[in-house]
Amino acid sequence: VECSIIKVWTSEALGDVVDETVQIYGGYGYSKEFPAEQAYRDARITRIYEGTNEINRTIITTRLLKAAAKGDLPLAETATSLLTQLPNVNPATKLAPLAYVESQLAVTKKAALLCLQAASLSYGDQINEEQEVLGLLADTLIDVYAIESVMLRTAKLIATRGEAQAQVQLEMAHIYACDAAERVATNTRLLHATLSDECRESEFVDALSTLRWLPPINTKAARRVIADTLIEAGRYLW
Repeated sequence: VECSIIKVWTSEALGDVVDETVQIYGGYGYSKEFPAEQAYRDARITRIYEGTNEINRTIITTRLLKAAAKGDLPLAETATSLLTQLPNVNPATKLAPLAYVESQLAVTKKAALLCLQAASLSYGDQINEEQEVLGLLADTLIDVYAIESVMLRTAKLIATRGEAQAQVQLEMAHIYACDAAERVATNTRLLHATLSDECRESEFVDALSTLRWLPPINTKAARRVIADTLIEAGRYLW
C-alpha cells in the first residue's frame, strides 16, 4: 500500500513540476534546444510503468479493505473508537512549530478512517466494481500519508538544525497540510454523496459531519517566503 501511495504521489508531483517548467520556459519549453522539453517527455511515463496510477489507486483501497475483512487490520474497531473522540478534535491552539500540521493530520486521519468504514459498509464485496469510490478513498489516503511524511521530515530537520534554520521548510509543511486537508474535505463530501441510503443512517456517516476542519492559513504569504528565499539564493536549495 505504501509503495502504491509513493508511486502515485511522486509521479503526479513530478508531472506538476515539469508542466510548470515548460510553462515558465514559454515557447522554448517545447523546443529540444532547451532542457524542459526532455524533462516533460521523460516524466510522462512515470504515471504508466510499475502499474498505472489508476491501478495503484485501486490497490491502495482494496488491499486495506481486504486486510480489514481478514481481521489483519482493525478498521471497524478503530473507526468505532473515533466516535467518542470527534468532539475534541481541535488541537490547533498548540504553540509548537508543527502544531498546525499535526492538527490537520489528526482530522484527515479520522476522515480517512471513517470514509473507509462507511464505504465498506455501503458497498461490501461489490466495492471492487466502484472505481470512482476507490479513487476518492485512495486520493484521501495518499494525502494523509503525505501530510504525515512532511511533518516527520520537517520535525527531523528542526531537531537537527533548529527551528530558526528550518523556517522555509516549515512554510512548505504548512502549505502542504493546508492544501491537502482541503482536498480531503472535498473528497469526504463527494464520497458521502455516493453512499447508500441505508449507510447514510450509520453512526460513521453522522460522525463525518461532526469533524472540525481547521480554517486555511495564508498560503499566499507562505509561498512568497519560499519564492523569495529561492530567488535570493539563485538556485534550488534542497
